[in-house]
Amino acid sequence: MLEDKTWLWYENRLPQKMPSIDLLIVDGPPQDIQEMARYPALPMLYNLLSSSATIIVDDTMRKDERETVRGWIAEYEDLECEWLDTEKGTAVLRRKVHSHKGSKKGP
Repeated sequence: MLEDKTWLWYENRLPQKMPSIDLLIVDGPPQDIQEMARYPALPMLYNLLSSSATIIVDDTMRKDERETVRGWIAEYEDLECEWLDTEKGTAVLRRKVHSHKGSKKGP
């Protein structure tokens, strides 16, 4: 359960002592799994992102992927986004320079 919804996402088998993530590429799961299929990536991995992490999201010409990225930007105040005009659309999210880790909006 995530955000009061059951998601079909990858099995989460991260090592207990996982190093922080500097580069996260989100290019799955496929859109036909469920609506907003890539949304869980950031909530599941956010706490592992380094203070200078970059997140690359592919296929942002598709509505679900655009909405996923927009949702992340709204939820995580410390992220800024650059939209790239690539063949299938790409979003590059980075941590803002003067932000505090874990500054998620909401309760």
